[in-house]
Amino acid sequence: MIYVFSCSSAFGQIPSKGEVKQAWKHIPANLEESLIQLDIIFNASASAKQQFAAKPELEAAGGSLGFAIGMRLHNKWKLWRGSQLSTYFNSQGVQDPGMMTYFILTAYHRRLNQKASDLGQEVEIIKRRIDWLLTHPPKKTDGFAVGDTAVGLRYKSKGFFDNFSKRPGYSIEVEGIAQEVDTIQQRMRVSVLSIISTERKTGISQLLQEYKFDKKLITPGAALWVNDPQWWWPPRKLRKLRKR
Repeated sequence: MIYVFSCSSAFGQIPSKGEVKQAWKHIPANLEESLIQLDIIFNASASAKQQFAAKPELEAAGGSLGFAIGMRLHNKWKLWRGSQLSTYFNSQGVQDPGMMTYFILTAYHRRLNQKASDLGQEVEIIKRRIDWLLTHPPKKTDGFAVGDTAVGLRYKSKGFFDNFSKRPGYSIEVEGIAQEVDTIQQRMRVSVLSIISTERKTGISQLLQEYKFDKKLITPGAALWVNDPQWWWPPRKLRKLRKR
């Protein structure tokens, strides 16, 4: 398998909202198109792009950040439904959708760090890494430690998350401090600092005194056990990648 990347003048430009929407919507035909569209998506958030590029290659593609982005690529580009991109990867001997997203993210990370343009020389190394990841998947609690600030977001959207909130048109952001990180059961206990409701159309926010979050009624100061920490982030990370 030979993956040859060509440079594109589109790399590095700040995209419009319409361009980002189209980059998520249009299914690429091959790896090179995937990288161009992924760059459009990442250019919507300079901080997220810098964070991704600065991580070690294995962590960038297989860690919590890569997991969140890869999950959406997996769904939006229909890698599990026989799309033209999955057909392309199948023709290259890559059958698993998770492996496809890992190839895309690894290739993109290499481009950002100006590494070898011919990924064909690295295919076997990457495949061994993928095999390792399949048997040693990233932990939900990766990236969190006691004392970290964590942010959980729920909202009704056709973007990053679907139907998390029962209040259409509103996002609910819960910010807290990680008091305990359970790496065995893959969960963490968060002390709630604030609950903020934002009307997505106007951008007007207000503090809430209570909210039913994941079927639990929470208030500022309450302790909340989070069973899905992979969907929580430090403040401001990936915020601009989410579709408002």
